[in-house]
Amino acid sequence: MSFNKKGSPLRRNCTLVITHSCNLNCVYCYEKYKSDKSMPLDLAKEIIRKEFGLVKNSPDFDEIEFDFMGGEPFVKFDLMKEIMEWTWSHKWGVPYLFFTTTNGTLITDEIKSWLVKHKERFIVGISYDGTDESQDMNRTNCSGKVDLDFFLKTYPNQGAKMTISPDSLKNLASGIIYLTEKGIKFSANCGYGQVWSEEDKKEFSKQLMVIANYYLGHPEIEPISMFDRKMRFLNIEIKRDPKQKWCGTGVQMITYDVDGKTYPCHLFTPLVLGTQKAAELQEKMDFSSKEVNTDPFCADCSLLNICPTCYGFNYRDTGNIATREKTMCELFRIQTSVLAYYTQELLRKKKEAGIPFDNEDRLDAKGLLFLKDNPPKEK
Repeated sequence: MSFNKKGSPLRRNCTLVITHSCNLNCVYCYEKYKSDKSMPLDLAKEIIRKEFGLVKNSPDFDEIEFDFMGGEPFVKFDLMKEIMEWTWSHKWGVPYLFFTTTNGTLITDEIKSWLVKHKERFIVGISYDGTDESQDMNRTNCSGKVDLDFFLKTYPNQGAKMTISPDSLKNLASGIIYLTEKGIKFSANCGYGQVWSEEDKKEFSKQLMVIANYYLGHPEIEPISMFDRKMRFLNIEIKRDPKQKWCGTGVQMITYDVDGKTYPCHLFTPLVLGTQKAAELQEKMDFSSKEVNTDPFCADCSLLNICPTCYGFNYRDTGNIATREKTMCELFRIQTSVLAYYTQELLRKKKEAGIPFDNEDRLDAKGLLFLKDNPPKEK
């Protein structure tokens, strides 16, 4: 069996967009072309057969993750159930699992029982935006329809997903603290395509500082990924190749739309881009290359090593897969500034306690010095 750099088997990620329909209308939703379209069962079976055959005969992959996506996947729970039960009834000779993310509002008691029965082979992640107030602001007053305790109990190791929007920004710190103290593992990310005023950006910084000080006061709590100590990767000696791809779009990853057409990832489907723009991309972009063009603005930015990019959102917002939407750059600069404060305080506390720095501490210190001498570019 082959392994990636982290020692894990090489995984093929296959997304099946089973429906274009959703029961909510979230303020930050990037799927602007919803409809009542859904994937026929026979087509789903054909795709699964094809993917198993590909992986079984490929030296590049060892296992498959099938991801159901909408819209809201549980709008078509019966279809998901039929697809999985049919797959489980066959022997494929390749390790695999099923996964989906849900808004959680359509999970009935009957569905809960089925999920508990199959929780080892069908993993379900929940999207929830912090406090109930934030959830209702962002997601159409639906907090009372979501059973967070069920997801925590059934999938304790599966992270939830929080999306940060300007609408609920004032509750960001309280929302992160609420989910943390509830014992839910989660990630938090800014929603793409939102309008962020100058006041919003100031509030974002303020909220992040509250969270940073919360973690500093509770060292026993593992911070969310926004507060991973990334300063060490700013070291200019290990600067990242700006042409190196950030994800497996179009190579490790493939998305099948409801009609069976394939796309590099779900962000390039007609559900997100519309039919014409999705078709235009298919004609002019080859994601099989290990390199993609880089936004010239980013090439000499001091944050290049740690600043993420998303080809799908780039294309949607700027018409070019390499060109970042500069509001996201501003938000990441704010995030990095708070992260630098948090990292510096961690190192200071360690030094005051007389605890010797390890190698990662020393790299973090070098990264902080590098950032001080090389401020991030501004638009």
